[in-house]
Amino acid sequence: DATPGSSRQDFDFDITSDLAGHLTFTDWSVVRSATTVGQLTVSASDLGTWFSAFRDGSTACADPTHGVEVDGTGRLDTGALMAFTLYICDNGPAGSGSDFLRLYMPNAGYDRNGNLSSGDLVKSGTAPPTAPNARISGVGSIGPGSATVGSDRQDFDFDVNATPGGRLTFTDWAHPLTQTSGQGMTVDPATDPFTGITSFQQTSATCVRFTGTGRVNGPTGGAWPFYLDACDNASSGTGFDTFTLAIPDLDGPGNTYRVSGTLTSGDIAFSGSSFPTTGTLNVTTTTTGADVDPDGYTVTVDGTNSASIADNGSQSFANLASGSHSVTLAGVAANCTVSGGNSQTANVPAGGSTSVAFQVSCSGPTTGTLDVTTTTTGASLDPDGYTVTVDGTSSASIADNGSQSFANLASGSHSVTLSGVAANCTVSGGTSQTANVPAGGSTAVTFQVSCAAVVTTGTLDVTTTTTGANLDPDGYTVAVDGTNNKAIATNGSQSFTDLSSGSHSVTLAGVAANCTVSGGSSRTANVPAGGSTSVAFQVNCVAPPATQLAFTVQPSNATAGSAISPAVQVTARDAAGNVATSFSGTITIALGANPSGGTLSGTKTVSAMNGVATFSDLTLTRVGTGYSLTATASGLTGATSASFSVSAASASALVFTVQPSNTQTGSSISPAVKVTARDAYGNTATRFNGSMTMSIGRNPSGGTLSGTRTVTAVNGVGTFSDLKIDRAGDGYTLTVGGSGVAGAESAAFSVKQAPLICLLGICIG
Repeated sequence: DATPGSSRQDFDFDITSDLAGHLTFTDWSVVRSATTVGQLTVSASDLGTWFSAFRDGSTACADPTHGVEVDGTGRLDTGALMAFTLYICDNGPAGSGSDFLRLYMPNAGYDRNGNLSSGDLVKSGTAPPTAPNARISGVGSIGPGSATVGSDRQDFDFDVNATPGGRLTFTDWAHPLTQTSGQGMTVDPATDPFTGITSFQQTSATCVRFTGTGRVNGPTGGAWPFYLDACDNASSGTGFDTFTLAIPDLDGPGNTYRVSGTLTSGDIAFSGSSFPTTGTLNVTTTTTGADVDPDGYTVTVDGTNSASIADNGSQSFANLASGSHSVTLAGVAANCTVSGGNSQTANVPAGGSTSVAFQVSCSGPTTGTLDVTTTTTGASLDPDGYTVTVDGTSSASIADNGSQSFANLASGSHSVTLSGVAANCTVSGGTSQTANVPAGGSTAVTFQVSCAAVVTTGTLDVTTTTTGANLDPDGYTVAVDGTNNKAIATNGSQSFTDLSSGSHSVTLAGVAANCTVSGGSSRTANVPAGGSTSVAFQVNCVAPPATQLAFTVQPSNATAGSAISPAVQVTARDAAGNVATSFSGTITIALGANPSGGTLSGTKTVSAMNGVATFSDLTLTRVGTGYSLTATASGLTGATSASFSVSAASASALVFTVQPSNTQTGSSISPAVKVTARDAYGNTATRFNGSMTMSIGRNPSGGTLSGTRTVTAVNGVGTFSDLKIDRAGDGYTLTVGGSGVAGAESAAFSVKQAPLICLLGICIG
């Protein structure tokens, strides 16, 4: 709460980049008494307090562009002056709790910061930083009198830069120090290191505030803080430059020494400004009344910079030096007056714009006269002349080469039309013009007419526009009067020149049976002498119905299990064999010739698009030669494809196709054992020519397999013709393996002991 001892801090400030404004900061945790707490203020009514720097942007903010940092000197509630820095972050809308404030007074060891618990911080606009090369200097005086004790004059001499750095000498002759010298202050760190410039900020396009510590002579001598405002408002000797010096509390707490005024002598010069020095002047004119000046006016700035401006218009003058400018409106007609006079003064702001408005009122006659003339050249001139009409209502006859006047017309714009012009004549620029009749005056309109010799023939232009489907590929024939024939495209044009003027029959022939001509195939055209006329035939064609199917992409030889590629396409055609693009029914594919008893898989029924059905995933798994497909659709004649073959896929497994038979020890297994490589669908993989290796699987007697145990497959088949096992036993099996394929185990077989051969008591076997 806002009570002594609370941890709350309250603030109220409004500070601008020209270092004007106020600040009140109250800390309820700094208790002075039962009813008073610590407080810092900066106020225009307390000349001992001031703002010395305004920096646009602050690193104390999450987004530095939302922040401002302000340096200054304020007065504590104890009466003491205290330097401070204020960090301000406008992070969000009022009540969001995201705005941030910090007050730092290093000389008092005071630092308070945090997000707002109530209220709002608002930053608006941007402020250009002071240029690092900015510099202001001045030598001169303010106040009347001479440099003598008792005079109300103050002299100064300073040269300060944005580093900050520089020097200052100031003498106040109204405050005598001795009988011959006035009280003053000096800043010269080269000779007095306790003095110096500590801040420098440009506050406007022409002004700077700099602060520092200076050496004051006299009864209150010593090093004192000060702030000084200097403005380079105009050139030397004009008396517009200003000088203000304040030394806070020099004459005791709350008693600040301050002098201020425009220069009575000397000059202040400012360079390196970061502020704009020019602006824009916008001039507008508003004109009312009658007989308004038809050519507008001329607006002139400062007697030299001129531009045209309409009666009711606007004109801008950019890049004018900031300050006062004269603006004059000239070229005003005698019957018009400018409210407030035709000269004004405008103050153009640096970096901005200002406006000047001239109100003009005109009076005079309200009617005038329109004079119309005609000039006709060439041959076969119109024998009865023409008719001229004003505004569509006021008409009068006028000769081929004649004149006509219309008096008492209201001033302003009028339409003027020439009619009754023969067909062999043309009016230069057209038969209609606009005339601006001046009040109390007259204006003229001239029509230039040229006539050509009358001709008796003309031209007939014929066009055809054909829409729909199955357009006639060879176009049509257009005939005039049944004898004059020319070919014409389905969407084309044809001209017949030198036709006698008058009525002609125009016929369109060669139109296909599926096409109709809107309004019929015959027209009547009236050809004008010396001119042309047009006849247009609108033709619409419809696609004939589908009657039959055809394989337009035949099935190609395929691999077992893989989609036939490219995709098979079946097209619906009309009786003439054209694609029936309007057909969108379903088409079904099935096996025709099926030499291996295969099964067709994939999407076998497809809806046609623009008459074409595409079958992209048809597959067969049985190897065979001479397959064919059939296509059927309701109401259409079916089709049979060309024949194609299906070959085996890559080998995936080995199979014993001739099993090992029972045998004797020492004898080759007969018939020869055969192993076949098959694909995933059981087809012999005839392209497999890899190695196959045979070994004993189950070995009941510990026998050894001999013979050629590794063979190379031929057309997918490996033959083992000399396999032997050396020990008798029942339940032997063989196993076979190969690279990249699954192996196999044979059926069981027996090996018998071969009979013994005995001779003279010795047995072999």
